[in-house]
Amino acid sequence: MFLNFSIDSILYALPQSDLAAMINGAPIRRIEYRYDRLVDGFNAAVAGLLASGNRLIVDNAMTRPEWKAAFDEAVAGYRTFRIGVTCEPEEARKRELKRGDRAIGTVDRELPLVHEGMAYDLVVDTTQTPASAIADLIIRQIVVAPT
Repeated sequence: MFLNFSIDSILYALPQSDLAAMINGAPIRRIEYRYDRLVDGFNAAVAGLLASGNRLIVDNAMTRPEWKAAFDEAVAGYRTFRIGVTCEPEEARKRELKRGDRAIGTVDRELPLVHEGMAYDLVVDTTQTPASAIADLIIRQIVVAPT
């Protein structure tokens, strides 16, 4: 079994006023909650969970090269199976609106950056494929992936 660990786990732990500001597109003003620091903490938590023997499904849209490098460092020495999750931009915008917990425009800001410089073991397009079918595909791929 795996723990599902998402950057959202960190963001939802923010004080409600900071989370609400971020959802509305405002920057986090408190220095101790700067987004860079939250990402650093997230990566440290990933490393700690792995070092403690936990198996993880990590969910984070890494849009900066330094965040990608820090994540790579956090998982160094562990077997990883990297999955690129794609979606047509129009559908992603609809989902962003429906979720209600993202600043409007996040999709447009992150989409050009999130897959840049990434190497994946598998890429899945979620535009029309049901989540259950994608999960089945991922499970089949992980089972046959070399160790």
